[in-house]
Amino acid sequence: MDLLIIDLDDYAGDALSDIRHLLIKKPDLKILLIGNHEYESTIELFRLEGVKGYVGKGANFERLHLAIDLCLDGKPYFPPGKTRGVKFFTSNFFNKLRDDYQLSDREMEIMQLIFCQYETNEIAEKLSLSPHTVRTHRKRIYKKLKIHNLSGLLHLMPGI
Repeated sequence: MDLLIIDLDDYAGDALSDIRHLLIKKPDLKILLIGNHEYESTIELFRLEGVKGYVGKGANFERLHLAIDLCLDGKPYFPPGKTRGVKFFTSNFFNKLRDDYQLSDREMEIMQLIFCQYETNEIAEKLSLSPHTVRTHRKRIYKKLKIHNLSGLLHLMPGI
């Protein structure tokens, strides 16, 4: 399979979790999402998970065709007008967190994986760390951000 296209509006399961597991089993799989979820934070979560592109349901055939071609070539495609927002979210949002709370590079990396709903053991495996080390980083992140759980972390995201 070269490209998997998923319609988020008709998807019955937990798309983010299912995509994560698919990409663990098939890391070369290219995924393009279609849907009405054009919130920058939602699109960014899928992008961080490894999705190659996203097309809104209102896109014309040419835009859909372009997205498919780019994703097949391993290049990202995200909605015009949303790309700037996604870049804002990834660069400005995370840079602001890093600067405001003095987060280390490792803490930033772990925080992004937490945003993508990775479990402690999955983060440990992905980063070649022990689960204990990941738990320690998670505690430090939560302490620095003055939150207690993932819900508190998600409330920091714009668009939620």
